[in-house]
Amino acid sequence: MDTNTRLENLRSEFPLLASMPELAYLDSAATSQKPAAVLAAITDFYTTSNANVHRGLYPLSEKSTAMYESARETVAKFIGAKPNNVIFTSGSTHSANQAALLLKKYLQPGDIILSWVADHHSEFLPLQRIASESGAIQKLLEVTTDGNLDYEQLAIELKSSQVKILALPSINNVLGTQTDLAKVSALIKEFSPNCKFMVDLAQHAGYKNLNVLELGIDIGFFSGHKMFAETGIGVLFATNEILNPLNPIFLGGGMIAGVSQNKTTFLPAPAGYEAGTPNIAGAISLAAACNYFSELGLNNISAKIAELMAYLIDNLKTVSDLAILGSQEASTHSSIASFFVQGVHPHDIADVLGQNGVAVRAGHHCNQILHREVLQIPASVRVSLHAYNTKKDIDKLIVELNKAITLLK
Repeated sequence: MDTNTRLENLRSEFPLLASMPELAYLDSAATSQKPAAVLAAITDFYTTSNANVHRGLYPLSEKSTAMYESARETVAKFIGAKPNNVIFTSGSTHSANQAALLLKKYLQPGDIILSWVADHHSEFLPLQRIASESGAIQKLLEVTTDGNLDYEQLAIELKSSQVKILALPSINNVLGTQTDLAKVSALIKEFSPNCKFMVDLAQHAGYKNLNVLELGIDIGFFSGHKMFAETGIGVLFATNEILNPLNPIFLGGGMIAGVSQNKTTFLPAPAGYEAGTPNIAGAISLAAACNYFSELGLNNISAKIAELMAYLIDNLKTVSDLAILGSQEASTHSSIASFFVQGVHPHDIADVLGQNGVAVRAGHHCNQILHREVLQIPASVRVSLHAYNTKKDIDKLIVELNKAITLLK
């Protein structure tokens, strides 16, 4: 079977979706469904290789350790990093909090942290905290009318020598717009070479090709559960400069070189940042997901999603009283499109759609500032696509959405 044909029938490789043929699952930005290949990797680990890692000297533990570290190598290759710069965490939120605390050492009173008004809370809040604790100033970059980062404002801000951290999402989780990471890196290099570039990759990994080193990312993070792996596993990537000298956030077993009554020394990264028993099966599931994406080809996946997004945007434009947030051009939405229907609360729409077999997300999507201060709406309905979706899912959404609006108005 050629790749295009396989992609058209990919739903059959996801057991939950295959067992629920009438479900239009359009909430992958919240969490993705899991393919049989990933579920098999998890089952195989627990049935053939389950043991704790790193400290056991018996064969089963050594096998488990080898699988865990092999997973790190696979994930590192997938994002264009080196294994020693890949730290396993419990997810994006865990990673973002560690990232902020690792970056705190670069801040002095009066220094500037640049965030975006459209940042997810998991990136915005940890930076807000370290700004308060260090005496730094957190400034917000604006969003343009078409949902993009204001690059002109960014260039002006970066000319200040006080900018020490710039934090952006690669793909915005409400508007779907993609940050031009290469352009941002070039602006940092030109105007503010001492600025550290922090990137939320949660909506990027598993959708588009990624090379963190080529893009000039200093520290970035993503979750496994949004890219076909299980929940409770995430990745924090950081450069050697940020990771060294070692500044572990959590202390405990597995990251210790030596302990005495008066002094403790730690293992180098990444082990020094992974205290306690890690999510071994989660790391293995993430590696399996990376291999699955590599087999399908991320360019092929991106192309399919782009085609579906064009179809989605065209159909949403036919719905009465519906306003698409951000750009009206499908090409700018990546895998995400959000909307607001005048006179109907988004929660009511999502509830009615859910009762009729259409899964979407309604709320502020961990982005209250964008909704309340910029868009001036209480919430929105978000539709997010992945490779297993089809035009049939979108057709069902539009039919049920029109019914819901008629019912609720």
